Amino acid sequence: MLSLERRGDDIQITEEMLRAAARNGMSEKGALESLFNGDSTIAITAEVVKAAACKLGGREALEFLFSRDPSLPITEAVAMAAAPKSDGKEA
Repeated sequence: MLSLERRGDDIQITEEMLRAAARNGMSEKGALESLFNGDSTIAITAEVVKAAACKLGGREALEFLFSRDPSLPITEAVAMAAAPKSDGKEA
């Protein structure tokens, strides 16, 4: 992540990168924070929110995303991704 923190303007952050960071099981929100790194122009899509919702323990990632954009819609797909499964585990 250190290289991303020093990225400057030469690396474009894509939705695919954000989805991967949102699904990242190694860090609750650290990967997302590193990608955003103060850049308010990066769009948060429903697919990024859904990826965070699917992750076991994704609460911190979701809180981070909604703190960046409180107007993000909570779609049925996001709610279903966040809902515990029949075995009692998160998606």
